[in-house]
Amino acid sequence: GGAWFTVVDLEAPEYTERQVAEALGAALGRRLEVVIVPREAWISTWTDAGMDPGLAAELVELYEATEQGRLVPKGDRSRRCTTGIDETLSGLTA
Repeated sequence: GGAWFTVVDLEAPEYTERQVAEALGAALGRRLEVVIVPREAWISTWTDAGMDPGLAAELVELYEATEQGRLVPKGDRSRRCTTGIDETLSGLTA
């Protein structure tokens, strides 16, 4: 027989950019400022920061797909992730 597998959609808590900056700043012990970068400057901003140009272009496509509603859950079931941003960031910044 063929391979059998199950696709599970993971649903995580959602945060705004400002909520992430506030939580990350608290974890780092400093205040962070959110800067809105115009869409036409996304790729150059990321590549100027050292990101691979191909990855930068893929991120633009990902954000556009999200905005256009093309990314929708399609799994066989879903799981709600309950780890909050503070717990996640404390592990990353330790």
